[in-house]
Parts: sequence; structure tokens; C-alpha cells
Amino acid sequence: NHEAQYESHELQAFFDLTENLSFTTGIFFYSSVIDQRGDFFDANATGLYVTGATDPVGANINLALGFISADPINLFTAKNLWIASNGKADTVDETGAPINSLVLAQLHGDTGDSGANPLRVKHGPDTAGTDLLYTTRSRRDATAAYAQGVWNMSDILTLTFGLRWAEDKLAGEENVYRSTTLCALTGALCGLTGVLGGAFGLPNLIDPTSEFYSGSELVDSLGSYNVLIGALDPVTLQPTGNAVVLTSIPMALSIYRSFHRTDDEITYRLNLDWDIDDNSMMYFSVTTGYRGGGFNLVFFSATHQFDPEKLISYEIGYKAQLLDNTLQLNSAIYLYDYETIHTFGSEVSAIGGTTASVLEAPGAEILGFEVEGMWLATDRITIGGNVSFTPSEYTKTLLIRDGDDLRFPCGTSCDNAAGRIIGPADSNLDIKGKQVLQVPESKGSLWASYALPLGNNGTVDFMLSYSYISDVYYKQFETEADKAPAYDRWDVRASWKSPSESWRVTGFVSNILDDIGIRQIETHGDVDGYRRTGQVTEPRMYGLEVTYSLGN
Repeated sequence: NHEAQYESHELQAFFDLTENLSFTTGIFFYSSVIDQRGDFFDANATGLYVTGATDPVGANINLALGFISADPINLFTAKNLWIASNGKADTVDETGAPINSLVLAQLHGDTGDSGANPLRVKHGPDTAGTDLLYTTRSRRDATAAYAQGVWNMSDILTLTFGLRWAEDKLAGEENVYRSTTLCALTGALCGLTGVLGGAFGLPNLIDPTSEFYSGSELVDSLGSYNVLIGALDPVTLQPTGNAVVLTSIPMALSIYRSFHRTDDEITYRLNLDWDIDDNSMMYFSVTTGYRGGGFNLVFFSATHQFDPEKLISYEIGYKAQLLDNTLQLNSAIYLYDYETIHTFGSEVSAIGGTTASVLEAPGAEILGFEVEGMWLATDRITIGGNVSFTPSEYTKTLLIRDGDDLRFPCGTSCDNAAGRIIGPADSNLDIKGKQVLQVPESKGSLWASYALPLGNNGTVDFMLSYSYISDVYYKQFETEADKAPAYDRWDVRASWKSPSESWRVTGFVSNILDDIGIRQIETHGDVDGYRRTGQVTEPRMYGLEVTYSLGN
């Protein structure tokens, strides 16, 4: 369930100081509120979290531990508890520090759409077994003021200069309800990480003061409980066969976290246009860029927020009309020097599993050139195309752990160091020197059209086109498993147009050679066998289109 509301206002003023100097100024206001809510559920209604499922034995242990409620909880229990404790509905800490709230409870299963603790998404499907429910809200209020001047220095030189101040205020929150278990051998929440304990202050379950602590063996409360009920031998801790060994306790938890940030930046632009002659010109520009920071919401990422993206762009361009104005040529060479650039990486979530988070790479460079042109070769033949070459790299060290890399198998658990075959420290990879994520090094296209007049029978236009894209990596580590290989394609179409232009009939063949390319890759970790999924280009397609216009 995704709901969004956007609103923007802008006021501009234009004025000329002299015949050669003019200004554009303005102020800009923008606000957005985005709400998302999702439900991960078991359609087959299996497991202890189905409707009406409870565990009375586990409930007794939960109550004995002293920090777990026997009452049902829902998605907003932790949030409402924080609001009640602080006596206000404002969920943003004015100091800027993140707000964290956690509630653990006996698992009561999916309580349905009615009652005091509904778990299903409003207007959503009838989910008989909710396992994880989330909702997020982000609100952005942006303000900007800018001024740009244009100075005609001479008949051939024009200088454009401008300043812009921008401020972004962003507030975000995330709520999660999920089922989990209390593990017998660790005294921790199965699937949850130390990040959760550090952020939310979970108590230490291996506590010598606990009535279930044996005193002679270092076992946790749940293990001691199995000793008390006769399921485990108190000395050997081996199963006795007298009772069923309880290996984990089903539990439910509600988590709430909210935060806010304010970013502001002053950017500028300088651009010099040089009119070489009536048919050609060059430009030289230096521009700074800024994109506001944000939050990694939904699954309580370890990196809950990220700073703005900043860069300086240098560009030199040339534009001309050549060969008696039959050839239009545009070209540019540029350098994007990023002080900070947003990228993506896998992180261990505070509620279990891994998340894809936006991370801050401390530096990157994109250097390249591009050329495009269109040539009226004859009255009937037109040829056009473009080509770009864009080498790029991350220029500074950033260590990222790739949880979806087969070279670093997890073993028993990806969520903690003890369960990993290769520890997190050894699986952290430096992206310095690697290609910037999803930036192909080269791209190009070429097309030609031929117009065939038929006199009183209308006209026929033929077009043949070719396009190419080089390798694209969907992870920063440039492995073969995360690479979309280079591919190209040919397309052709022919279109007849009646003299009155009322009728148009078009035949086409797309991807003539039926070559399939990969245009998106999604990676998966150990739970899914390190498989790769994604999107591919369309296969060969051909068809006929007929259009009739009722009037001009």
C-alpha cells in the first residue's frame, strides 16, 4: 500500500539591469509525504503465527523472564508506548537523535482485521498467517532561493552565472511487527542481531540472577527451563526422554524508530558561451550539484540515514551546423568529480536478514565524452546517431560486505560472526578503483531513414536503427555473477501515410536478430542459493499498426 502527496510552489522574477545584463530570481517551496505499508504473510497458513495460534508453555517462560508482555501486540504498539511515555504525539526528537522503542510479547498469531490488534494491511488480502508487517512514513520540506544572471560581454561572448541556496528538512519513521523465537542455545532472539540489542537495550538473558540459571553450567534461561521440566539432564545437559525439549519460544515484537535531519547547501554555476561564427559555438561550464540526504526505511538498516550527494561538474562543449547546414553536430567532454556519491550495499538488518541500503561513497569520478549528430544526406535520406564513452571509478576507500556473494558463504547464519564460514571482516570488500554502479562505459546508436514519395498515393518512410551498450555491473565488486554482458540490437520499420494524412499504416520488426540482453539484475543470498534474477530485453517482435484520424 503506497500513498504519496506532493505540493510545490514557485515564484519567479525577471528583470534587466542594462541592455546587456539580465537576471532571473526565484524562491521555491516543496513538500512531500510518503506512506508505505506492507504485509509478508504465509498464504498456506503454516507455522505458529497463523490465526489463533498460541503457545502456553512458551507464554509461561515469557512471563517468567519478566520483560515480555502476555497481551497481544500489533504494528504500532511500540510507537504508541513511546508516545504515551513521553506525553506527546510528536514522534520526532527535537535533538535530532533517533528514537527507538521495542516491545516483546507472547505470540498470539494473526489477529485478523477486527479487534484491538489487527495485523492485516487495510484494503489488503485476507492474510491468514502474517509473519512480518511494516509501515514507513517520510516527510520532506524543501526550500530554495536562487538568482541567475546573463551578461552579454560582447557580440561573441556571453557569461551566465548563478547561485542557489537549498534546505531540505526530512523526517522519517519505520514500524515493524514480526514473529520470531527465543533461541535455547544463545539466550538471544533468533534471527536478530546485536544491532537490535544495542539500539533498543535488550536485557541479557544469560543472567546469573535468573531463577532459571543453573549456577553450575553456563546455560541460558531457556536451557535451564528444560532442566527444570526434566527434558535435559542437569549435569550432562543431554535429553532425558522424560519431556519434550523446548528449543525455542515463539515470540512477537513491535519495533518503532524515528529520526529527522536537515541539510542545506549553496551551489553555483558559471558558463561561458563563445559564438565562433554564425554556424558554430563552444561553451565552458563549471557547476556544483547537490542532492539531499535521506533514510533507509522499512527493515531497520544498520545505516539508517545517509548524507547528501555533492559534486563539481566541468564541461566543454561544441555545437555546429556544417556542410551548408545539412549536418547538425553536438559534442561535449565532461568530468563529474563527486565529493560524496550515493551507492548501494548489503547490510545486516537489526531485525534479521540483510537489507539493500543506500550508502555514502566518499568520492568518485566520471570522465567522458559524447557526440551526437544528424545529417541530411539527400532530400530523401537522413542519417543520425550518437556515441558516448564514460569511464568511471570510485576514488576513495569504502568497505562493503556483499551478503549475496557466493565467495563468502554464510554457513549456519549470515546474521552473526559466529555462524559465518568466512567472517564479516574478511568479506568486506573495498570498492576503490571499481566502476561506478550501473554506469556503462560505452553506449551508441545509429539510424538511417529513407522517404519515398508516391505522388497521389502518399509517402512511405523506412527506418533502420542499431544500438549498443557495453557491460553493466549491478554490484560494485565487478564479478561475473553481477555483470550484465554487452548487447546490441537492430530494428526496422516502414510507415505509409495517405496524402490527406488521415491514414497511417506501419509495419515493424524489433530486435531483428532475436538477441536477448540483460537490463537489470537482482542478487540473492544464501537462503535463495545465491541465485540471480532480473529483467531481460524483449525478444524479436513484429507487428502492424493502423491509425485513422477523424479530423485535423
